[in-house]
Amino acid sequence: MSMIVDFYLERTRDNRGRTLGDILLWDDERLEREHDYIQWLFPGRKPSGFNSAAPILDTETIQAFHEHVELREKLLRSLDRMLAFYGFYRVSNADLSRVQKDATWEQRRRVWLSPSNHNFLRVTRILACLRNLGCRDASAAFFGVLQEMYWSEGDRIISSESFARWKSAHC
Repeated sequence: MSMIVDFYLERTRDNRGRTLGDILLWDDERLEREHDYIQWLFPGRKPSGFNSAAPILDTETIQAFHEHVELREKLLRSLDRMLAFYGFYRVSNADLSRVQKDATWEQRRRVWLSPSNHNFLRVTRILACLRNLGCRDASAAFFGVLQEMYWSEGDRIISSESFARWKSAHC
């Protein structure tokens, strides 16, 4: 199996000795402070410029996530943790998947919703990973709330370049 699959099944740790479960239990301050976990939670197709030790998606890994609901469910747990960090939550049932602002929205937005914030790159990574690993509905739902924010905030906070990256990542 791939390193990413083993990490998601908690058979292995990341390059700093952390398990998926460890990271998902972190508080918001630690999620903001640490910068080398996001590449493990939401791996990409290209090597990370920030964390060269993080694995990248390959055909075997992508296929495993598409074939095994347990892997996708764990990926969605990672998404739910990051959504909470951003002040959102996911609503999902058989007919609908959407992301909404939660009760912490006003507090959480102050942490990450500012021009050129590094979390914008994290969001791009999350959207692309969800799409690549078989969670297109969740990617579309997250993009939907981001699009609403962009329309309401305009270019004052979210640049057109950031929004274009988000749109490209989720499509």
